[in-house]
Amino acid sequence: HTVTPLNLATGTADAPIRVGTGPLAIAITPGDRFALVTLQGTAAHPGHWVREINLTTRVVSPAVDVGLNPESLAIMPDGTTAYVAAFGSAEVTPVDLTTWPPRALAPIPLPDTSPRAIAISPNGQTAYVLETSNATIIPISIPSATVGQPVNLICHKEGDPGCTPSAIVISRDGRTAYVSAAGSGDIIMLSLPSLTVVGVVEAGAYPDALGLSGRWLYVANGASDTMSIFSGLRSPRTVGGVTYPFGVAVVPATGSHTRSIDP
Repeated sequence: HTVTPLNLATGTADAPIRVGTGPLAIAITPGDRFALVTLQGTAAHPGHWVREINLTTRVVSPAVDVGLNPESLAIMPDGTTAYVAAFGSAEVTPVDLTTWPPRALAPIPLPDTSPRAIAISPNGQTAYVLETSNATIIPISIPSATVGQPVNLICHKEGDPGCTPSAIVISRDGRTAYVSAAGSGDIIMLSLPSLTVVGVVEAGAYPDALGLSGRWLYVANGASDTMSIFSGLRSPRTVGGVTYPFGVAVVPATGSHTRSIDP
């Protein structure tokens, strides 16, 4: 029911902030003033909310209704809008962050899909949604809220739809996207905006999360208790000693530090 701030300089935890049942995905706005959290609820009572945290005052907004089972979210580079991907109701809901509390806008339907992850291009023009039902990536034009043609993701081990895409990161120049395929243990590199698959390489077992810092790609391999570190798509360096890493984030500071998250 809580979000716990961690001081990375001292390695200590601050007091938890209570947000509601089943917090899953979190993103911080540009300027580090606010955090947005999705609430999954429980199996008996599935969630369909997000809440915003003022990181200075620790005040939490009222719950904002979005789609069912909101598994992921991404915030626009200018911090004005978040896009929340709802796994259970096959839609993406824009959330206006310029007001307090935030305000949900008209959802963008993605019929017959299961949206798992979402990322926004650095220029703020396109949202890219991974969906697991058909192992595709779906572009959405943000200015027009128009859904583009889905592109199949073909993986080495099991193919489509066995790859089960689970996470996506986009390079700072907006020219490349990396997708982790949890079901097949692959990393897929795509050229943007064409969404052409230009490379597929193996990571560890069940790569469930990605972090990108410059040319370094960090992959959290849940089922093999490792993290793969790629430079380009050459053979990775493997780091062990993590227990089912479920997420990874790279701290943008002098001398990169990487944090993996155990569930």
